[in-house]
Amino acid sequence: MPLSFGYSAHVCRHEERGLTFWNKGGYSALKEGRLRDLFLFDSPLRPSPRSMSTVSPNMSLISLLQDRMRIGEARMSHWRDEQTPAHVGPAAPSLRGSVVEVHGVTPSSLEEEMSALQKTLSALSNELAYFRAHQARADNAARSPIQKRLPPELLSAIFLASDPDDQNFPTIVSHVSQHFRDIAFLTSALWSAIAIRPSTSPRRVLAWLKRSRTHPITFELRYAHHDDPRAVAASLNFLKPHLDRCARVVFAVAQWESARVVQHWFAQQASAAEGKGCHFLQHVQLSMTHSHFQGFDLSAILSTPYNIKSLHLGKLVLELETPSTECTSLEELCIANNLIDAAIPISKLLALLQKFPNLTSLTVKGRETITHREPDALARARQPLGDEEGERRVCLPSLTRLHLRFTAPQATAVLLSSLDLPNLSSASVELPIQEPAEKIFAAIASQPYILALTHLRVSGGSCGHLFNGTRLFSKLCKVQSVDLVGDLAELLCVCLGDQSTVMAPELRRVSLDIRRAGSAPDVLAALTTSLKRRLGLKTAAAHVESIRLSAPGSVDIDSLDLRWLQANVKDIEFMLDLGA
Repeated sequence: MPLSFGYSAHVCRHEERGLTFWNKGGYSALKEGRLRDLFLFDSPLRPSPRSMSTVSPNMSLISLLQDRMRIGEARMSHWRDEQTPAHVGPAAPSLRGSVVEVHGVTPSSLEEEMSALQKTLSALSNELAYFRAHQARADNAARSPIQKRLPPELLSAIFLASDPDDQNFPTIVSHVSQHFRDIAFLTSALWSAIAIRPSTSPRRVLAWLKRSRTHPITFELRYAHHDDPRAVAASLNFLKPHLDRCARVVFAVAQWESARVVQHWFAQQASAAEGKGCHFLQHVQLSMTHSHFQGFDLSAILSTPYNIKSLHLGKLVLELETPSTECTSLEELCIANNLIDAAIPISKLLALLQKFPNLTSLTVKGRETITHREPDALARARQPLGDEEGERRVCLPSLTRLHLRFTAPQATAVLLSSLDLPNLSSASVELPIQEPAEKIFAAIASQPYILALTHLRVSGGSCGHLFNGTRLFSKLCKVQSVDLVGDLAELLCVCLGDQSTVMAPELRRVSLDIRRAGSAPDVLAALTTSLKRRLGLKTAAAHVESIRLSAPGSVDIDSLDLRWLQANVKDIEFMLDLGA
């Protein structure tokens, strides 16, 4: 193999020895103070550009390897193949087959360096390939962080936080990806709410039952007016083997025959489970929407084997039959209705409440749910001998929460006056805005249970004379939080600083929503004055720590009242129009 070396663009000093160029056995000696180009070769043949290299001492070894074989034929054109050098000195040995050393660089050392560099370059190439693959994985993870970066437990909790009424969510989320599908199938609670309609296939129900594993399940059966009642019976029989896991059941039926099927089913299951107990079923929601129902016997649902804890009766267009025996397990009762001519007489509701001595929460919703009107014959039959009107009371010693929402004002006043609630701690009465409600406020203020209240919410309604409002506030001896909407909220801003009678001495949290147009400046001034007076009262056991105030109208952001409230109230939230 031809051997060729060369120096380019290098200045060196050679003063003591000559530099010899050999070709075909001849030589010529050159002596110069500076040598710019030196080419050494031992081949009689003309060197090709690929067989020559330009070596620069200022270049690194890697540059030498990258620039090898780059000297062109033009730079060697002045050396002809047939030239014979003249002898100007002793005969020099031939360089053919010898090793030429140029500044300590030999061909063998270059080969070793090239081999080492190739190994280094190969290792660097492997590392670069690994880095690029890792970067690609990181980029993919950054594009979909939920799938790979969140732990399965957290992703499962996110699935469970979805809307429980959306029956399609479990199926949809399981089709997002294989990762989502695996986690969804491992989350048994996600498949525990099973909705059954006439169009629901048994295969789908069985699949959900399998995925829910041993988790307590909720069955929801909804059948419209045009559905065959036999479909209700078929669904109930289909669910019979899985009733030991049923914790909650929802029935929404529209036909009289469907309601009878449900009633018969409960009675049949209670009879079959007699002596065994059905502690698995704790929550029942029953909704009827047909106007020709003449009665529904709750005894089948509230019988002893079931031990029902919560009962929700919605859209009632039927006269509920009072259970024959007490239901000591029931703790929560919700009755809701907003349909015309379907109200339950107060006397019938009181008779129903008497069967629930351990009731802790009572909710009555809907303007047509209860009524104070009833046939005279029924009223005389219900009234015990010797009792006068207004003296019949039902005692619920365990009731701690009472919620009346948009019920008829007069019926609400009668109901409040007919209940004895010694342990009531939270009361909520919601009325339409500006609706006359003097009787309701008077009924609340006259009841002994108001002395033990710790939370009171009154929304809407007009208290009429100021006396009705001040009397109510003066009875709130233990209340710690109030949530008022309407006229009563504006009245409290004035009454809090009353020096003659301390209003709500234990009050700590206040939420006021005032609807009178342009009332914000007056309300803010009245509230500040009342709280300043309240701070000076020694009889006030607690200071107001939290205020949420909403009022229409603009207020100066630099007003003294606003600054004082911000400085003296720990937690304060305003919803006002603040001026610049």
